[in-house]
Amino acid sequence: MALTLNNASPIASHVFSQLLGLPFLSRLVMDGARWNPVTSGNGMEYQLLGPPKLSFLQLNSGRKFRSAHLHWFLPFTSSLTHLDLRGNPKLDDVGVSTDVSCFTELKYLRLTRCFALTDVSLGSGLATKLTKMESLDISDTKASDHTIALWLHNCPGLVTLIFARSCATNACLPIIGRMGLQHLRHLSMEGHPRITDSFVDYLSSLSNLTTLNFGGCSGLSGQSVISTISLMTSLRNLSLNRFLMDDYEFTYISRLTNLETLSASNCSNLDGTGLERVSTQLFHLRSLNLSACDLISDQLSHLTPLSRTLQELNLAGCGLNDDCMPYLGELTKLSSLDISRSHISNIGITYLQTLTRLQALSISHLSHLTDSGLLSITKLTTLTQLDASWNYEISEASLSSIIKMGLLKRIDVSYCPSVSTPFLDHLVFHSGLDMYFPLTET
Repeated sequence: MALTLNNASPIASHVFSQLLGLPFLSRLVMDGARWNPVTSGNGMEYQLLGPPKLSFLQLNSGRKFRSAHLHWFLPFTSSLTHLDLRGNPKLDDVGVSTDVSCFTELKYLRLTRCFALTDVSLGSGLATKLTKMESLDISDTKASDHTIALWLHNCPGLVTLIFARSCATNACLPIIGRMGLQHLRHLSMEGHPRITDSFVDYLSSLSNLTTLNFGGCSGLSGQSVISTISLMTSLRNLSLNRFLMDDYEFTYISRLTNLETLSASNCSNLDGTGLERVSTQLFHLRSLNLSACDLISDQLSHLTPLSRTLQELNLAGCGLNDDCMPYLGELTKLSSLDISRSHISNIGITYLQTLTRLQALSISHLSHLTDSGLLSITKLTTLTQLDASWNYEISEASLSSIIKMGLLKRIDVSYCPSVSTPFLDHLVFHSGLDMYFPLTET
C-alpha cells in the first residue's frame, strides 16, 4: 500500500482509517490536505480534516478486489483524474458501468488485465460518459471494434490509446484513420493476430503519432506495411517485435529520421544486412532492441555509427561471440546493455571496459564466463545494476569483489550453483543492496 497526501483536505478520521486498511489499496493521492494533531492514549496522532480531493487512485490486487469495493471511494472522487484498476480479474461490467462512470473528471484510465470486462461497460457504460479522457488502456479486456469507435468519437482529446490483446479486428483501423485524430500521439495494438496488412494504410492519416506498437501482430507482414509506417515521420518510438520482415523491408525504417526508440526483437528473418542503412540515418536513436534476432551477430560492425546517440542496447539471444565485442566497445554512450544468452567468454567481456557510462548490465546465461571475466567489470565505476544469473562458473569470491566497489544497487545472481544461500542472505542484510532477484519485471 502506498499513500501520497499533498496539502490534503478533510475526511472523517474513522473513514480514513478504513480506507487505509483496505488490502487492495495500492496508491492514494489527495490534493490540498490539512492535518489536526490529537493527543490520545497512544501518544500524538493526526487526523485528516475536511472533505478530500482525491486525484489519483490505484487499486491493484488481483483476486482480492471486487467491483463492490469501488463504492468505498464514490464520496471522494468528484475531482478524480487518474484511476488505475489494472490486474483485477474479478472486476465486472456491472460495477464498472455503475461506479466508474461517475468519475466524470477522469483523464487517465487503466483497465489492463481486467479480463471480465466487455463492451457492456467499456462501450456504452464508460465511453459515452468519460468524455475528458486523455489516456486509455483497455488491454487484455474483451473490448471490440465498436467500443474503440465509441471512445474515439466521444473523446476528441484522446492522446494515448492502448488496446493490446483485445478483441479488435481489422475494422478498427479504418475507424482510427477516418477520425483524423489530431491529438492522438500514442497507439498500441500489440498482440492482435486479426489485424492484417490490408487496412494498415488507414493509419497514415495519423500525422502527429509519436508512438506506435505493432509488436506481436502476427497477421502483419511485408513491404506494404513497412512502407506505410515509414511515411509516419513524426514517430519517435516504434515497436515491431515478432514482425515478419526481411532486411530490405527493415531499411524502410531509415526514413523515420526522428526515431528515438526502436524495438524489433524476435524478428527471425533479419540477418543484419539492413543495419548499415538504418544506423547511418537514425541520428536521434537512443534505444535499440534486437533481442532474439539470432542471425545478426556477423553484422554488428554496422552499429558503430550509433555511437553518437545510443544509450540502451538489447542483444540478448543474438548468438554473440567474442568477435562481436570490439564493436560494442565503441558504443561509449551506452548506459544499459543486455548481452545475455550468448557465447561470449572472458576475453570478450574485457571489451566492455570502455563503456564508462554503463549503469545496467545483463550477462546472464554466458556459458563461457568465469571469475576472471566477471572481475574485469570492476572497472565499470558507474555500474549500479548487474544481472549475472545462470552462470555456472562464477563464484562468491568474484561477486564479493564487485560488491565491495559499493556502487551496485541491484544484483541478480540466482541460479548460479557456486553461490550459496547464506551468501545471498548477506547481500540482502549486510551489503545494502536493494535486491538480488531478477532485474526484469515479468
